[in-house]
Amino acid sequence: MKQSKHHTLYSQGLTLIELMITVVILGIIAAVAVPSYNQYLQNARRSDARLALLRISNEMEKFYSNNLRYPDSLGQLGVSSVSPDGYYDLSYTSTGNATGYSLTAAAKSDESQAKDTYCATFTLDSSGEEGGTHDDCW
Repeated sequence: MKQSKHHTLYSQGLTLIELMITVVILGIIAAVAVPSYNQYLQNARRSDARLALLRISNEMEKFYSNNLRYPDSLGQLGVSSVSPDGYYDLSYTSTGNATGYSLTAAAKSDESQAKDTYCATFTLDSSGEEGGTHDDCW
C-alpha cells in the first residue's frame, strides 16, 4: 500500500504546541536553578571573609608578640583592606590602648556578595570571639 505525501509531511518535526511545552519546562527549571546557584555562590564566597579575618588575626598576634601592643592600622601589617578574592572590605578597630582589637569583614556593595544579607558581615576580636550578622555564618 502506498502512503500519501500528505501523511508524511505531518509526521515530521515538532508542532508549535510541543515546542511551547518544552520552552515552559525549561523556564521552570531555570527559575528554580538560578536562585539555588546564586545561593551556593554566596555561601562559597563567605570563606573569603573568614580566611581574610583569620590571616589578619595571625598577623596581629605576630605583631603583638614583637611589640607588646597591637598595630594602629592594617597598613602597619602590610595587609590589604580588601579580602583576597575581593568580595569583602576589611576594617580594624583598636581597643583598650592597643591591647585588643576587632576585625570586621563587610560584603562589598558593588559586588554580587552584597545581596547576601544573611551573612553580610563577619567579626573577629583579639579574644578569638567570632561574630557577625548571624552567629551561624562562621
